[in-house]
Amino acid sequence: VMVTPDLLFSWSRTEQYLLQAKGLITPTPATTGALDEVAEYLEHNELGIAGDWLRSIVEETNWESVEILKLLALAEASMGRSENQQVLDQRLTQLLGHPHETKLPAA
Repeated sequence: VMVTPDLLFSWSRTEQYLLQAKGLITPTPATTGALDEVAEYLEHNELGIAGDWLRSIVEETNWESVEILKLLALAEASMGRSENQQVLDQRLTQLLGHPHETKLPAA
């Protein structure tokens, strides 16, 4: 993979969304180990795996949190993982009561 400025920007943006989402999850005995795993993956730039772990934690603990779900959907959009983004957007649509489609901010 050729590392371009665009790719570096995308990685940085994705990492910020994931870190923000992680920061909104209250550590509990049930989530602490998983949140440690997420931190480890983020440290090694394994953003996709970190996103998968976060989503799995959120589905079990914070599936009602619009703020966390929006950040995860932005991270998925930033990684170009539109299927995952659409699942999160569907959940946001249910929670918000109106259609929600994640759009990345213009760079």
